[in-house]
Amino acid sequence: MAGMKIAVVGTGGIGGYYGAQLVAAGQEVHFAATRRHVAPVRERGLLVSTDQATKAFKPASITTDPAEIGPADIVLTTVKLYQLRDSMEQIAPLLGPDTLVVTTQNGVTAPATVAEYAGAERTVPGLCIIVSYIEGPGHIRQVGFMPKIQVGARTLADAATTPADEADGTDPRIQALVDALNSADAIASATPDIEHALWKKFALITTFGGVGGLARATIGQVRDYPPTRALQIQSLAEARAVANARGIPLTEADTNAILAQLDELSPESTTSMQRDIAAMHPNELEDLNGALVRLGAEVGVDAPLHRIATACMGLRVATQTEPAAI
Repeated sequence: MAGMKIAVVGTGGIGGYYGAQLVAAGQEVHFAATRRHVAPVRERGLLVSTDQATKAFKPASITTDPAEIGPADIVLTTVKLYQLRDSMEQIAPLLGPDTLVVTTQNGVTAPATVAEYAGAERTVPGLCIIVSYIEGPGHIRQVGFMPKIQVGARTLADAATTPADEADGTDPRIQALVDALNSADAIASATPDIEHALWKKFALITTFGGVGGLARATIGQVRDYPPTRALQIQSLAEARAVANARGIPLTEADTNAILAQLDELSPESTTSMQRDIAAMHPNELEDLNGALVRLGAEVGVDAPLHRIATACMGLRVATQTEPAAI
């Protein structure tokens, strides 16, 4: 698939960055965006600032109405988890018989949600490792390391019917997307074991944000204080127990590697969930730590630390009357 029509749902830190890279790769890219981004991008292009430079990228179109885009080869859904269902209710005009819908959200619940609307035969799970945010309307800022995106090698339907060791490589449509991203400023790969990768990231972010949010502290403060360091270890153990009970082989080696990743983060780092709660913005608490608790309950595994973190941060969300420090 030399040239693809790609619809990017969302123009935030993930959608804006990866959509721009696909424009740079010569693909036909259309954005389904909120109103504030439309006029600036139409006038001067989508701006992406990195540590090196600011560049403008001209997509094929940007609109608030997916019907103006029509069926696409690839739909890249990049909205936050709490926005996902609302965006999926508008996705029908983007779907053709061979369309693939790629998820990029945090957590592990997005693929099932997307499949409800687009069908398992179209849904491809994915994840991003990136630090980026909206600098202003139509302007994305990416900082630090080179972003990475990883997607499943097959659709949910194919993965459910064919064991990974019997699969015939990567779906050519998915490989075309990976190749396009790798031809621009992105590091992309496809894996038959995407569910394991999703759970590793899920364990990391629920530990980072769950313990940090409960303690109202930065990652450096949490890991340098022995009692909260112990909570990080407990958090990862709970995530591993839930994953294993659900058939995901998250190992002790995996959780040790995640702990090492947390140790490499800048001491002042916090998660977007922590910052959103402090700023009284919509947040992913119920879709991350809350989801881990619910996923555990479905298989009879309690996750007490995550249950307490969800309850305490949830109380803060419900009763906070003004923005506060982390």
